[in-house]
Amino acid sequence: MNKKPRNAELSKGTRIIKAVFALAPFAMIAVCAVLYFTLFRHVTVSQLLMYTPENIWLASLVLIGMFSLKSLTFFFPMLVIIAACGSISPNILIALLINTIGIFCMMNIPYLIGRFAQKDFVDAFVSKHKKMRSVQNIRMKNEIFFVFFLRVINCLPYDVVSMFLGSVGTSWKTYIAGSMLGTLPGTILSTVMGLYLDDPTSKGFVISLSLNIAVSVISGAAYLIYLHKHKSDNVSKGNNS
Repeated sequence: MNKKPRNAELSKGTRIIKAVFALAPFAMIAVCAVLYFTLFRHVTVSQLLMYTPENIWLASLVLIGMFSLKSLTFFFPMLVIIAACGSISPNILIALLINTIGIFCMMNIPYLIGRFAQKDFVDAFVSKHKKMRSVQNIRMKNEIFFVFFLRVINCLPYDVVSMFLGSVGTSWKTYIAGSMLGTLPGTILSTVMGLYLDDPTSKGFVISLSLNIAVSVISGAAYLIYLHKHKSDNVSKGNNS
């Protein structure tokens, strides 16, 4: 006689635990967003460097931690951390290594949230970002190129894209390969900018800044062209059916 109520109680308890685990990532995002808007909203590279130790390896760990924290704020500009790393590193190879490790950590956290959190909450969160609404129904046959395309058009919010790709079931290997390839141009250019941060009038800084702006403009144009083409294809399919 007592088995049914106990089973029902256990079932209810399981549902509560699952709900807590499903909502926990979004609670963390909310906390990080509050911290960002209250403490770090207008932070600059020079201010960010004040939080890093003098020892290059300890500073590297702090910056990698900042990359991970950034993945939960959804607002903090990634390029500020990349440039800061370039500024403290003795050469570009070490700076690129640290930035690559940091970006690898940063891209995995929202992807895993999207993959394992409650799908309804993920979809609702992604849909709040206007630019992402137009991407949600777009998929390409070549998944690596699709991920690469979403990364290289840096007008889309990086961490929201990560969550979206996790929620639609993109395989981890495909996600990492496409993300790393698409993020590489911006990472290299921003790292170089950081190396010349002490002298903004130097040729290295001006060239890397100009190329960074050019990549942003070209990627934004590519995004608009692709959306227009996708819309036209949908219209023509509708007319043919």
